[in-house]
Amino acid sequence: MFFRMRSLFANLPFRDKIRLIGAACIILAAPKILALIIPLPARLSECPSKSVLFNDGIPAHVFLSCDGKWRMPVKLEHVDPRYTESLIQFEDKRFHWHFGLDPFALFRALAQNIKAGHTVSGGSTLTMQVVRVLEPRPRTLISKAIEAVRALQFELRFSKREIIEIYMQYAPFGKNIEGVAAASLAYYGHLPAELSPEQIAVLLAVPQSPADRFPDPKNYSELKKTASAIGSRLKERGVFKRHSLTPDFSNIPRYLKNFPRKIPHAAQISAADFRNRNTIRTTIDSGIQTLAEDILDSEKNSLNMQKINNAAVLILENSSGQIKAAIGNFDFWDEKHGGQIVGYKVPRSPGSTLKPFLYAMALEKGLALPETLLPDVPMNFAGFSPKNFDNKFSGLVSLETALSQSLNIPFVSLLKHIGVEEFLNKLRKMGVTSFSSQPERYGLSAIIGGLEVTPEELAGLYATLARNGKWKPVKWVHTDANEAPSATIFSEGSVWMVKKALSIRDRPDFPNRRSINDKVSGIRWKTGTSFGQRDAWAAGFNQNYTVVVWLGNFDNSASSALIGSESAAPVLFNLLEGLSGRSTSDDADLQPPDVFNAEVCSFSGLPATDACERRKNVHVLASARHLKSCPYHVKVDVDLQSGKALTQMCKLRRPHYSKVFMKLPVDVRRWITDTSQNLPNPPPVAESCSPPQSLEGPRIVSPAAGHTVLLIAGLGAEKQKVALEADLPDSSDEANWFLNGKYLGSTSGHDRLWWTPSAGEHELALTDGSGRTVSRRIRVKNHD
Repeated sequence: MFFRMRSLFANLPFRDKIRLIGAACIILAAPKILALIIPLPARLSECPSKSVLFNDGIPAHVFLSCDGKWRMPVKLEHVDPRYTESLIQFEDKRFHWHFGLDPFALFRALAQNIKAGHTVSGGSTLTMQVVRVLEPRPRTLISKAIEAVRALQFELRFSKREIIEIYMQYAPFGKNIEGVAAASLAYYGHLPAELSPEQIAVLLAVPQSPADRFPDPKNYSELKKTASAIGSRLKERGVFKRHSLTPDFSNIPRYLKNFPRKIPHAAQISAADFRNRNTIRTTIDSGIQTLAEDILDSEKNSLNMQKINNAAVLILENSSGQIKAAIGNFDFWDEKHGGQIVGYKVPRSPGSTLKPFLYAMALEKGLALPETLLPDVPMNFAGFSPKNFDNKFSGLVSLETALSQSLNIPFVSLLKHIGVEEFLNKLRKMGVTSFSSQPERYGLSAIIGGLEVTPEELAGLYATLARNGKWKPVKWVHTDANEAPSATIFSEGSVWMVKKALSIRDRPDFPNRRSINDKVSGIRWKTGTSFGQRDAWAAGFNQNYTVVVWLGNFDNSASSALIGSESAAPVLFNLLEGLSGRSTSDDADLQPPDVFNAEVCSFSGLPATDACERRKNVHVLASARHLKSCPYHVKVDVDLQSGKALTQMCKLRRPHYSKVFMKLPVDVRRWITDTSQNLPNPPPVAESCSPPQSLEGPRIVSPAAGHTVLLIAGLGAEKQKVALEADLPDSSDEANWFLNGKYLGSTSGHDRLWWTPSAGEHELALTDGSGRTVSRRIRVKNHD
């Protein structure tokens, strides 16, 4: 027959051969074409439950699917292979050989049904069961025929692996639970990656009659009986025997477990950020998350009693930049206080927590050393008069002390030298995006809380210090995307000096509690309190982890307890101490190669001059070569007879001796005088000597250059007087003030003259006793 057909085909014209081949191809391809054309069941396109996982892959939070089901996507490699083998052996042992229909199973079912006189077996394959689950129909012969056609379509559209995965995702397991992954969580509290024989038998038993067999006290007997029978059958078929397993049906579940609803804030954020992903594996460590929740929860009642209703905690792993714990609020379900607001994503005033980064910038620019003295006295910066938290002033303090004591005036002065925009750009390089891109919006108050950052951004900043100046982006979720590039923001030397200042224990923000122990030796920390006591912050790190704690109220209400050192710092230390068991040993920081020793003036901390009689060795950066020499010590040649200063020429013909005097900045001299303290000054120059040429000229301190005075409407000008302040080389000299050529008055070198302003452009001039003059343009405007 074959040879005859081949002969007939050979004798056909070429055109007929082509037509015959084409027709054969169409006939053969028709089933596949139809399978592709006919729409698949609509349920296949419904979104499943979205799962947010902990770092180790354990579910942390599961959301309902779009159609209100607990239905999680399943991959075959994530399911215990013994369950897959058992499923095929129990439901469709010829699954890998048929095309959706199993003739042997159908004939067997038909024989059983005829013998019994009613339907006892359907002979359905796994593929047909998938169709029935996706498109439920009445159990009729017509429905069976439709299911058979659909099964053939599925076999042509999907691989055997995909059909198994569809079954494992949609199989009914009682109530609104679908799929083996959701069932394993609801029955046993874990995913089906590893299942016992008993669990496998239960998961095979329920889909046959979900309403009568899902875990429930009323279903217990039926479920145990059916599962035992299935286990025996699988054992007879050698499935469990091959794996050396014996079913034990003493722990059949009686109740459904709640689906995991942990880390609700992080879960909500992750689900929103990754809308197209059904399974999101975060970097959060379940153990560290539990530790953080327990510690914050232990403080909750006490803080609530002090009218502190909201909180946020972040724990970041330094080496990777991964978030290991995230708490967005005290209680996610606290609707009264905005519990569902994600606290670590909300920009808030950071108080003094940004000072370490300006400190590092000042060191790198050679503006100061840790020991360099800076003024801490009342100052006016073009109308901005910052104060310290305790409303006290220290006169002159070292930069390191200013940081450890969290003094405001020295850092406002540093920001003025460095520039607000340059400081903001440095923060932007470390991932801070919360503040406005308009530089004119911020002034010198930016360093003491005049801008806003989120706890997440602050964690990224402090982790940069923990990594010795290397920034990495904060990471929340494992993705297939390439890691974002890291960047070196600060030198190792500058960070090493910052760490020294942040590790000083004798500080106002060191928690006063007996539970502090030697574990604190490896902790560097800084606290912050916003203006009006609306935010309390504590940020710190050890070798392995960075922790940020924020406390406050989302309705912006203040609390006298919202002080970083008193409310946030104890939580920070509890967290870092709790993490100490997870940390490697914190070796002492070794002096980095860009730090070396140099001699400086013991008083000022600046490069010593001949007048500096006492000196000391300190750590400096290479950039310290730009530092000016000590300006505070002045060596004066004093006339032995009159006690007055002599110039270089005068001293050649008069008996004299040399003496070192302290010359302090004008602001410090004025503060010392205002506080009734004695101020030894260098003697005036002898009358017969000309003024020394080396002395600087006078300087206008206030109003600042370029400052515009704004007059408040409705308030008399006499109540808006402007302070005229001068810095004279000789503090005993007299400052003579002139406005638009008219004499205003005179003051001593450390006194102020108060001027009643009027709208317009003015020329302000200052003349000292030697006739040297300096002038400045002053603009006064009425405030609209």
